[in-house]
Amino acid sequence: MNAHNPVGDLIALAERLSTLLAQESALLSESRPQGIAALQADKVKLARAFEAQVTQLDRDPALLAAAEPGLKASLRRAMGRVRDAIAENARRLRAARDANQKLINLIFKAVEDHNRKLDVYTEAGSLGTSIYGARRMGKTVSLSVNQQL
Repeated sequence: MNAHNPVGDLIALAERLSTLLAQESALLSESRPQGIAALQADKVKLARAFEAQVTQLDRDPALLAAAEPGLKASLRRAMGRVRDAIAENARRLRAARDANQKLINLIFKAVEDHNRKLDVYTEAGSLGTSIYGARRMGKTVSLSVNQQL
């Protein structure tokens, strides 16, 4: 990054960040979330650098005011691309999260349904329906043995 051209630096960071977010969104849309892990370190570094550059321009508005008009227009376009990339990435992350949650819910329901078919003690102390047939098990009786001498 160049301290003499913070606007140009922000444009470069915005371009790199939007490209990386687009790659992550593509991986999500292709159902390849395992590929996202390789992007995370770069994503964190770029996001921190981007935030620092925005903070610098917020603290010293004269830097942005002194930028030439063509550079300001490029910055507006780059910031728009970042905004769009962030929105798209967030949408795809929510969709992936929702799909995962639906899968977990289906697995949980299948396990729950399977467990209902197993012989288990009920609140009344009897066994539930046998998995080997639809017959009801007989009434169970509690038993304790005194093993003291």
